[in-house]
Amino acid sequence: MSLTVTPTEMQVRAALRGFLVSVLPAGVDVVLGQQNRTPEPRSANSSYGVIWPMRRRRLATNLTAFQDSKFPGSIAGAVMTVGTVTGLPLAAGRQVFGPGVASNTVITGGSGTSWQVSPTQNVSPGTFSAGAATFTMQSEVVYQLDLHSKSPNDPTPGADASDMSEVVIAMFRDAYATQFFAAQGITATPLYIDEGQQVPFLNAEEAYETRWVHEVRMQANQTVSGVPAEFADSAIFTGVNVDVAFPP
Repeated sequence: MSLTVTPTEMQVRAALRGFLVSVLPAGVDVVLGQQNRTPEPRSANSSYGVIWPMRRRRLATNLTAFQDSKFPGSIAGAVMTVGTVTGLPLAAGRQVFGPGVASNTVITGGSGTSWQVSPTQNVSPGTFSAGAATFTMQSEVVYQLDLHSKSPNDPTPGADASDMSEVVIAMFRDAYATQFFAAQGITATPLYIDEGQQVPFLNAEEAYETRWVHEVRMQANQTVSGVPAEFADSAIFTGVNVDVAFPP
C-alpha cells in the first residue's frame, strides 16, 4: 500500500512563499529556515524573509470518501487484462480484489487494457474491483516568519523590516491573500497573522540586523489517498431463530 498526501507540505510552503514575494519589495528573497551551511541571502537591497515550519493542529475529524472501480478481467502471470472500467480509473499502487485473486495483489504499472500486477498468479476471467478510499484532514498549519533588514543606521539599509512587516500583515488579512491562495490550485487558505515583535538578530559578521518575527496561521485540507477499499454488489443474509424476542 502506497499512500500519498496532497497538497504536500512543500506545496503549502511554496504557496506561502509566493504570496510573500508578491507583496514584498522587488529583490527581497524569502527562504526556508533550518538549512545547514547556507549563508544569509544576498538580495539586491540586503533585506530578506525566512519561513520556519512550526506545528500543526487538527481542526476536525477526517472526511472519508469511497470510490469503487469495477471491471471484467483476468490475470496471467504478472499481466492483468481488463475490459471496460466502471468508476475510478485504474492506477499503479491500487489493490485488486476479485474471485480467485490473491490477497494483497497490487497494480505495479500499465495502461489501457493491459496492467502489470504483483504477485504473479493465474486467475480465470471474472469481475474484479480496485476501489479506493480518501481521507481529508482539515489542519491548521503554523509557520514562523522572520523579516530581516540591516540596522536603520546602516548607510545602505535596504527595505526596512518594520515596513515589510506592516505590508505583510495588511495583505495577509485581506481578501487579496484569500484570492492569491485560491489561484494556486491547492486546498490551503490564510487564517491569521499576529502583530509580530521586533527581535534583534546578530548575523555572521556580528552586526545587528532588524528582525520582525510573526506567527502565520493557514488552513490546509490535505487528502491522503491510495487506501484500498473493497466493495460488494450484493449481500446474502441468513436468518437465525432465537428463543428470545427483542424487545423482551
